[in-house]
Order: sequence, then C-alpha cells, then structure tokens
Amino acid sequence: MDSQGIKIKLQSVIVAEQDVLRLQSQLEHLQHLEQAINEPQSYSDLKAEQLAKINKHKQLYRAAQRIIDSLLISKHGQHDPEKTRACKTILAERYLHGKGWSEIARLINYSERQAQRLHGAALEAAARAAQRKKKI
Repeated sequence: MDSQGIKIKLQSVIVAEQDVLRLQSQLEHLQHLEQAINEPQSYSDLKAEQLAKINKHKQLYRAAQRIIDSLLISKHGQHDPEKTRACKTILAERYLHGKGWSEIARLINYSERQAQRLHGAALEAAARAAQRKKKI
C-alpha cells in the first residue's frame, strides 16, 4: 500500500466515526420506540444490523490506530523519537479525531506548513511499515 492508500484508509476512519455516532443515535431511538409500543422484537433485525456496522467501524478504528502506532521515523539512518512522536500525533489528531491543521500545529508546536510536511512524511513512513509487514 502506498502513502495515498494509507491516507484513504485513515480518512475512512473519520467517516466511520461519524457513522457510528449516527447509528448509536438510531439505536437509542429504536429502543425508545420499542418501549413505547411494548414490542421488543419488532426492531431486533435492524438493531443487529446496526450493531454489526458499529463493530465493523470500531475494527477500522483499531486498524488505523495500529497503522499509527507502527510509525518509526528515521533521520540519517537513526530513529528520531521527536519526529516520530509528532508524526503519530498528526495522524491521530487528523484521522482519528478529525482536527484541523491549525489545531494540530499548535498541539505539536510546529507551524501549519511544517505539520503538513510532516503529515506527508508520516504517510510515507506508514506505507513503508505496511510494506514491511507484507514481506514478513
């Protein structure tokens, strides 16, 4: 998987997170309807379908977290813990928490432009990590 593939996979987490919130709201609504009409079986299939979707989205979130956790950024052939930490923060805040560049830059104490550059480096590092895992 290349860096663009990693980016697409991580972007899908934000969509999934929004979908989980919507599905949870719908489940609560269904539970209220069931209580109002005293027929708990009437929506069981729909509830099961929504719970399955929520679980699928949670798996996607965990997969994205594993991608982020696997990052190791090197500089001149040596592990760079400061840059690694910044890159992990960028990916987590951007794709797991949906934050914008100005907020991310403030969190890592970099300029927005530098944060965007590191974002590219982080995606490339994640793609390299994914390639290494495939070879194992």
